[in-house]
Amino acid sequence: FLQVSPQYARADLLLDFTGGSANTFGGNATVGWEFTLSSPVLLNGLGFWDNGSDGLINPHDVGIWNSASPSTLLAFTTLTTASSTAVASASPTGRWLFNAIPSITLSAGTYVVGATIVSNDPDLQRFAATASLFSGATFVQARDISGASLTYPSPASVFNDGVFGPNLQVSPIPEPASTALFLGGLILCL
Repeated sequence: FLQVSPQYARADLLLDFTGGSANTFGGNATVGWEFTLSSPVLLNGLGFWDNGSDGLINPHDVGIWNSASPSTLLAFTTLTTASSTAVASASPTGRWLFNAIPSITLSAGTYVVGATIVSNDPDLQRFAATASLFSGATFVQARDISGASLTYPSPASVFNDGVFGPNLQVSPIPEPASTALFLGGLILCL
C-alpha cells in the first residue's frame, strides 16, 4: 500500500513575521505590500492579521493584483472572524485569519496584495517587523492609498520596513516530472 502526501496539497503562508509594533492609519485606506515570485505558485487563500488573536472588529476586503496590470483584481475576499479560518503565526502577538478561494496560478513576476482598513482601525497591522517569506518570494516594498474601497495601492517608501495586514496562502506547483512519478506510482498501486 502506497500512502502519499502530495506536496501541492499543502498551503503555506506567503509571509510571516516576528517583532515589530502594532499600529494603524489615521484614515480609510488600502494597505499592503509588493512582492516578486521567482517561480509559479498556487494561490489558495487570502488573509488578514488578527493582532492579539481576539478576532477582527471590522470586515476587511483583501485582494491581489499583478503589478503589470494594476487595473485587474486577480482575486479578492472579505475577511471577518466568523467567516475565516485561523492560521498560526511565528509571532506570539497574533494569528492570521484566512478565507479559501478557488486556486489560481501566480506565475513568476511581481504582485501587490492589499486590504481595506478604516480610520483608526482597531484591527492593527504590524509595522517594522522581521519578515520571512515562502521560498522563491521576495518582499519589494510597502504600499498604501487613501480611500474606503479596495484600490490598487501606491508605493509607500516611508513604510518600507513593512506594513503587514494582508497575506496569502500558497502551495508549490509540482514539477512535471514529480507529477508523472506520483501518478505512475499511484497507477502501479491500483
